[in-house]
Amino acid sequence: MVVPYRTNARSLALLAIMISVFLLAHGQAFPECGGYHFVNPGESKIITSPNHPDAYPEYSRCIWVARTQENYRVRFTITYRGERFNGSCADYVEVRDGGQFAPLLATFCDNSTNEQVTSGYIYMWVLFSSDAQQTYGSPMSATFTAYYNASPPDNTTKPFTDCRSYEFECSNSMCASMSYRCDAYNDCGCKAGCDEDKCYDLVISKAIQIVVSLAVGVVTFVMVAIFSFLLEGQHSWITALAEAVRPALNSAFQR
Repeated sequence: MVVPYRTNARSLALLAIMISVFLLAHGQAFPECGGYHFVNPGESKIITSPNHPDAYPEYSRCIWVARTQENYRVRFTITYRGERFNGSCADYVEVRDGGQFAPLLATFCDNSTNEQVTSGYIYMWVLFSSDAQQTYGSPMSATFTAYYNASPPDNTTKPFTDCRSYEFECSNSMCASMSYRCDAYNDCGCKAGCDEDKCYDLVISKAIQIVVSLAVGVVTFVMVAIFSFLLEGQHSWITALAEAVRPALNSAFQR
């Protein structure tokens, strides 16, 4: 049995509407995390992975910058179990002795319970990252504390530099290119005052996206239906004309 073209067109239009609504409705908001912490002696600053204590989402990228006062060091204590894929760290925590390009102190992607890392100066840079695969790692919880150490610093790498004219200054004192503003990827890795913050003037909200998608789908459905009706009507008219002309043509050829 041959399915009429009109039915196929309607089915395709309805399928397009369903797919667009499904993709928009299941879009994942970028997780909020990261930030800047000044750690005073005698206090602790707690940081966690997004959605803690629940599982963190895919594509997480959080950057924390910790600083303490002179004659102290930043001590980082972490409990976390990351994820490896083909032997490489997929979900992990990276700790550096100062800024993003400072010497690497540690990378955590295996079982870690109350493991400690201490900076060589008054700064510490921490990155939490998860990949696009299904999350198998446990939620991450860690603390920054101030550790007294009056000896000369082992490293004086500072994470803070003046942002260039084409860069955006994040709330955690990181710099990100202006071209990365509102691109749905957290380049700063912070929670507020970041490159993805206050993008509602530049990016259509999720609700408006769904409404627009529905409107486009409905219009597409109506246009395809009208086109199929017109095409079917033209086909009937051409068929009727051919049937009317056929006897005359047959008579002419028989002569």
